[in-house]
Amino acid sequence: MEPPAMEGPLLVQQSHKFGTKRWKRGWSALYPASQHGVARLEVFDCKEPSAAGRAGTRRLARTVVRLSDCTSVAPVGEGGPRAGTATFRLETRDRSFLFAAEKQQSEEWVAKLCQIAFAVSPGLGGACGEPAAEGTGWDADIGVWG
Repeated sequence: MEPPAMEGPLLVQQSHKFGTKRWKRGWSALYPASQHGVARLEVFDCKEPSAAGRAGTRRLARTVVRLSDCTSVAPVGEGGPRAGTATFRLETRDRSFLFAAEKQQSEEWVAKLCQIAFAVSPGLGGACGEPAAEGTGWDADIGVWG
């Protein structure tokens, strides 16, 4: 199996009963499409890479986001759950995920997700999404698909 294109800790916002939201730290790995699998983001319920990659009898909770279902990736802002963090949103056809990481790492995650999911670099606003029609592409001058 090929190594991930990017991996590291991400905070994931989780909703609970009565509208309360909390951030949970997890280990994430981003894989491009290959002969071994589809392009995906795997989020493990652990804080260290050794626990995510370790084969053992205990199975870790894991969320797999297929990037073929991804409709957009965009930064939300610098105001994350902790000082010095920035948040970004990953939208799929069925669900929306809110992630946070240190500012520099958050920008790297958005860029790499855009590159793998849409085969483009993020535009001026740092967001990307799938093209509206065949034959159209990312217009970097105005930061939209056109």
